[in-house]
Amino acid sequence: MKKRFIVLSLVALCSCFAGGAYAGDITVFDFMDHQLITGSHPTTYAPAVYSKTPINEDQTVTRGATGSFSQGWDLEAMGVKNQGGQKVLQLLGGWDWVNGRDGYTTGDIFFSKDRPNFGHFKDNTGQTVNGGNYNYDFAVVFTRDANNHLLGGYTIYSLTANAKFLTVNGSLPDEAKKFANPWRFDLANSPIGSYSVVTTGNYVLTNGLDDAQAKAALDLSYNIIGGTHNLLEVNIAAIAADLGPNFWAYHTMRCGNDALVGNVPLPSALLLLGAGLGRLLTRKRQQA
Repeated sequence: MKKRFIVLSLVALCSCFAGGAYAGDITVFDFMDHQLITGSHPTTYAPAVYSKTPINEDQTVTRGATGSFSQGWDLEAMGVKNQGGQKVLQLLGGWDWVNGRDGYTTGDIFFSKDRPNFGHFKDNTGQTVNGGNYNYDFAVVFTRDANNHLLGGYTIYSLTANAKFLTVNGSLPDEAKKFANPWRFDLANSPIGSYSVVTTGNYVLTNGLDDAQAKAALDLSYNIIGGTHNLLEVNIAAIAADLGPNFWAYHTMRCGNDALVGNVPLPSALLLLGAGLGRLLTRKRQQA
């Protein structure tokens, strides 16, 4: 009976890893991200310079940047929701996802199974090659017109180390550029074999959410401000199993003045189950 329980538990554990049961806010805030990487609060840049509300990502700019906090430039939160048994990535902001602003447009979305290289892990100022600089595994690449405005569709690509990226072109300080790249997948200059098509689809765009609606859409545990928010949703079911339960996601606009970093936390129940199974298997070996 105990053996059967262990087998069934392992099946359940594998199912959790394959599907990833988590849904909700996955935003890595500026303070949180810095603490995850260095174990301390920022020391080389003053929090007041890049954040009005350091407890979340609302009304902030990329660390080290000195840009405007206006709602039209704001990237506010990243989330994951389960819809009909499929994973959907959510991007929330005052930002105009389709047209951008003042000639600056929306970037692609990058995914990594493990923590990618950015910020204090790697100075990516101007770096265009994926491997060794970023280490992303997948990218949601939006279909665009000649002005880089979004047209409604996207292609998800699997990436190798040789894939190339386009970087931000804003007049950012070097400190900010560490966190602001990449902007887009560079399909035209990526070598054959450095990428492959996983799937295609159409994003869902919901414009004009008020503060309460925006909070509810991502099931945020904190309030956000700004008055008007736009929500971009992309189905990532085709790569969810490959990403696993603890993936990272990254997005920025052409100027790099604001960015979104997301990380799906491992469910506490999954960690407890894994620890319990480990103890059972150890005991069984000792008894054998």
